[in-house]
Amino acid sequence: MTRRILAAAALAATAILAAPPAVAEVPGPLVAPAWLAEQPEGSVVVLDVREEPGAFGKSPGRIAGALPVSFKDLRGSRTIDGQEVTRLSLTAEGFQDLMRGRGVDDGETVVVTWPGDSAIGLTAAAYLYWQARLYGHDDVAILDGGTAAWAASGRALTQDAPADPQPGTFTAAAARDDLLATTEEVQAALDGGPQLIDARPLALYIGLAAPPYVFKKGHIPGADLLPFPFLTKPVGGKGDKGDAAAEPVRMVVHEPETLRRIAADLGVDLSGGAISYCNSGRTSASTWFVLNEVLGVPTQLYDGSMHAWTLDPQRPVATALAE
Repeated sequence: MTRRILAAAALAATAILAAPPAVAEVPGPLVAPAWLAEQPEGSVVVLDVREEPGAFGKSPGRIAGALPVSFKDLRGSRTIDGQEVTRLSLTAEGFQDLMRGRGVDDGETVVVTWPGDSAIGLTAAAYLYWQARLYGHDDVAILDGGTAAWAASGRALTQDAPADPQPGTFTAAAARDDLLATTEEVQAALDGGPQLIDARPLALYIGLAAPPYVFKKGHIPGADLLPFPFLTKPVGGKGDKGDAAAEPVRMVVHEPETLRRIAADLGVDLSGGAISYCNSGRTSASTWFVLNEVLGVPTQLYDGSMHAWTLDPQRPVATALAE
């Protein structure tokens, strides 16, 4: 009997040692550095979104084990209704290839980090997060404050080049209609329904300027303005007397009650759901993230945004300025 007990114990120990790492589950759409640091090794895939791949190995460095994602690799072009739209999210197949190339498996926990020092950086992280949710991967979160917050919490960074991961098994599902707005749905919203929300700065909203890939200045009629830089606040940096702080500046998302107050003060109507847009879908991804994920307001992202909208000169554009 004793030998049977010992043998059973040995088999149990072997099974524990051979078992895969415990799978984490994100507690919400935003996670803190402390939560990420507490997760067992191998239980989370950290994807680090930067503007260009060359920036990944430079100062201030990266979280050990984080894998690079260049923002340009999150965009593609497609022909829709006979028109080429050049600033769109990836297809399901394209996103599946991207995630597999970063070693992501089905059901695996993903945390998206970013440099953390600017509001525009969060938009890139949110665009990756949105595509993960769009294609059915819900166990995903954004590191609040990004890599700068990780460093500010006293945790080390590395500038060593990451090792190439083994290809993952990630499988993309069909795009979710409740997270993606088509041009037809935006057109229908002109007559009521979800509130259109413009995530761009005021100058673009009122028609003072537009990037070259947006072919009319102004905004979609009826849209409320909620500029993406209003969603975050800087933490850290220099003290009141201008002395250098011990921790780097990082941008963190406002608390939910503050976000609701900002929207209310700007007159943004969130009572019936929303469709967020910008110039091309990038900056409005952070607005979608805050509304849909943090505040729980049912929100779709208009991928392609003003670029797609203004490809047809017959679609209306409102401006507070005379042409």
